[in-house]
Amino acid sequence: VKKKRGSIVEFYKTRAARPLDQRALSERLFAIGAGVCLAFNSGYINGCCLSGLISESGSVMQAVSAFTGSYTRAGLALADGDASFFGFEASMIGAFIGGSCISALINPRPKPWQLGPTYGPTFIIGSILLAISSTLASTHPEDKSLFYFASAANGLQNGMTSMYSANLIRTSHLTGTSTDIGLIIGQMLRGNFANSFKLGVLVSLAVSFWAGSLTSFYAVSKFRGFALIFNAAFFFLIGIGCVVFVILTNKITVWQAVTGKWHWSRALNALDVTQDALENDGACMGMFDRLDVDGDGFLEADELHLALKTSGMRVSKKGAKALIAMGDTDGDGKISRDEWFELMQG
Repeated sequence: VKKKRGSIVEFYKTRAARPLDQRALSERLFAIGAGVCLAFNSGYINGCCLSGLISESGSVMQAVSAFTGSYTRAGLALADGDASFFGFEASMIGAFIGGSCISALINPRPKPWQLGPTYGPTFIIGSILLAISSTLASTHPEDKSLFYFASAANGLQNGMTSMYSANLIRTSHLTGTSTDIGLIIGQMLRGNFANSFKLGVLVSLAVSFWAGSLTSFYAVSKFRGFALIFNAAFFFLIGIGCVVFVILTNKITVWQAVTGKWHWSRALNALDVTQDALENDGACMGMFDRLDVDGDGFLEADELHLALKTSGMRVSKKGAKALIAMGDTDGDGKISRDEWFELMQG
């Protein structure tokens, strides 16, 4: 009989609630290292697009990581009656917001400092956006639509890092970062060193973003539009790295890392369900029948919650609903026999 695991709720509370400076060294190094690399990446993308060197004429330039200026320029263009320029700046803002929206659609219930299964695939989507931007920059350097895809990729990246770090690591713009640096320095000058750890993180992000901008000048001068392909490759590697990290830290398969089914593995272990039982169709469906207390042919959150509590697993009703949602393919809030079979055999 396998040892029963702790609950999903306790898992989140004990690991996700701790601030970064109180976490294991490996987690701190991973979070800060990834943030610094992504800040460099964002600075590089922004530098390429803002330099004006993508096109030979130098007439096409646009910031794609921070949009305070875009809001201002859009307002000025509207006041001046320049509908075309207003539409461009508004579209740039929309592209960035759209990228952030994509990150939330894929990861709707993020847990701070918890690398969820959807982070890797989301960054791979970002690599596709940057590959499109690089292709347009190489083939149609005067076409402003290349900036939309670069902006969306930055929005997606900033959304992912903000969700992961509870807004500590913001990698695509430095207004909030610079504000926080000033606040912490002021606190330290008055003897409050509670946030000194954050100061080091924020300064590292700012310096890395600046270094990315510096590097972009030499890269885009030599490679023109092809300079953005390096970012696409970097995003792809980050995505693969996230998947590998989840695999190694949770000791799960590639499929589980991508789909998030290791949470169900924890629940099944609590119910003393072995792999042999899962591979036996009769035993698998027999488990469903035992969990389906009212015998209506559907497994609901209340039934799962009762079974897990009875087995000794400390899980909230919200945690049970999250498990149900993983196997609920038709969105009716419960798991049918077919959905159960697909979930268990997947």
